[in-house]
Amino acid sequence: MRNRIHHSCNLWIFAIGIFLLTLVGCATNQADYSPGVDQEDILLRSIYSMDDIMESADNRVPTPILAGAKAVIIFPSLVKVGLVGGAQKGDGVVSVRHKGKGKWGRPAFVKIRGASFGIQAGVQEIDLILFIMTNSGVRKLFSENLALGRDLSISAGPVGRRYETEPLDLLQSKKAIYSYSLAKGAFAGTSFQGAMVSPDTEANRNYYGRHLSPKTILLSSLPKKPQKSTSRFLEELNKLAPAAKK
Repeated sequence: MRNRIHHSCNLWIFAIGIFLLTLVGCATNQADYSPGVDQEDILLRSIYSMDDIMESADNRVPTPILAGAKAVIIFPSLVKVGLVGGAQKGDGVVSVRHKGKGKWGRPAFVKIRGASFGIQAGVQEIDLILFIMTNSGVRKLFSENLALGRDLSISAGPVGRRYETEPLDLLQSKKAIYSYSLAKGAFAGTSFQGAMVSPDTEANRNYYGRHLSPKTILLSSLPKKPQKSTSRFLEELNKLAPAAKK
């Protein structure tokens, strides 16, 4: 009897999670299916999100994280909805730091989806930035789905001045991904464990005018005349997160 009750509760929680995910999908439906999707706007808002997180001197991302990250994923408007379970949905962009001069490479568009369980009440819009600290983490970006916390370990990133002198090797060895977020609205619980990050094939095709794999976009050289929005995004990203000085 007790097992049946427990099973029934799990089904209800699962159903509520799916319902919430559907609500989030409706709220961001235009971003996914409208022919007027503006990837340039995502790039611009991603830079604003990065800049906002860097504004606070006491809570800023430490320099070793910025300089040592192998890749960065930015979701400028991730929506989280919670009741008994939770759901999250958002569109963003990823860039990989190229070897040599350590400059950031051209952006690929990604999306994040997920459901979570536990007491999570409220609706929240979040600016989320994920710094990938390992080469194995970069390789995971080329797969169809990257499960945060399962495929790669993730934790809230360190903040403040006391980490400015932390050895980079030590920071890299602690976690594969460090997350930083700015919340807009009230929400109880902001875990990203289990969320799925996947390529946004349609957005990439719209932006680049043809189908390109994530690996081709992220690792190939920039064209001689990149799009203005690409140039602006990379210019600002290289200012905000320059490579470590050798």
